[in-house]
Amino acid sequence: MSNSYLYQPTSSARAEHIDRKSRFIATAERIETAAGAKHYIQVLRKQNPDAAHVVYAFRVGGLSRDEYGMSDDGEPKGTAGRPVLEVLRGSSVTNVIIAVVRYFGGTKLGTGGLVRAYTSAAQGVLETLRIEVLEERAQLSLECPYELHQPIRRLCEDYASEGLQIVSERFSSEVRMVISLKIELVPHVSTILRNVSRGTIEIDVSKGTSE
Repeated sequence: MSNSYLYQPTSSARAEHIDRKSRFIATAERIETAAGAKHYIQVLRKQNPDAAHVVYAFRVGGLSRDEYGMSDDGEPKGTAGRPVLEVLRGSSVTNVIIAVVRYFGGTKLGTGGLVRAYTSAAQGVLETLRIEVLEERAQLSLECPYELHQPIRRLCEDYASEGLQIVSERFSSEVRMVISLKIELVPHVSTILRNVSRGTIEIDVSKGTSE
């Protein structure tokens, strides 16, 4: 994962590391914001009320920005959250939080032992995480009369193999559709849509990243 691409999780993952009877249970989850990271940690704390520490690091932002955060959660400074964060920094994965729940085994590991344990736990869960390439995408929003709905759907099906997806359809006096597609397809697909409608529909384009 050390190339020019960025990746993001497609599912959650779990791995466990044991050192001198201390259990380090690492989980990875896709998030979109720092607020999402905070919520995830709150849930973990409720699920693990007897844990000694709930350490974490996260990375969000995608293609346009890069935002990090971490917490040692009471472990000696620099021995827990920082090693997890360094694992993230060394990867090409974003929009993810790695949390490590520690259950103390009765033996102190020392600063070096803690760094190694948290690093191993974070590396382990990252290795099992399923990911996809993070790509810049666009959303086309349009309204069409009912007689154009099926022709537009067929067009979408023709480009499904290239990643085009219908995000939503809302039916009222007309059909409102939101279509997600790779940004490089926008000019071509927009031209075809206008040709299908003989220029009668308006298309709004907004940018984002892969979902």
